[in-house]
Amino acid sequence: MDACNKVARKHKDKRNKKNKVSYNLIVIRTSPRGTKIGNSQLCEKCVLGVNNLSKNTGIKIKKIFYTDINGKIQKTTPYRMLFAEQHISAYYKNRSYKPILCPPCNE
Repeated sequence: MDACNKVARKHKDKRNKKNKVSYNLIVIRTSPRGTKIGNSQLCEKCVLGVNNLSKNTGIKIKKIFYTDINGKIQKTTPYRMLFAEQHISAYYKNRSYKPILCPPCNE
């Protein structure tokens, strides 16, 4: 979300207009040495943030590309991410975060 907000600062003038600047979001997670690709699916907080981005800023995310557990690249839209199985990051799990989009999954 920090990268999206940084890009959104460049398009402050389009915040209240219909024709917003469209971007594709690519999220890739690698091992510390850069030899393996890991799961980089957006967490629930990021999914909510990306969906609200066009309401609050001058940009709109059209497609999201991320890597799954097997290292394959998945393509989806922000709207479809709302209904997919959500990942809760360890940061929020340790702080008793209550999921908004889906019921708690057994992990």
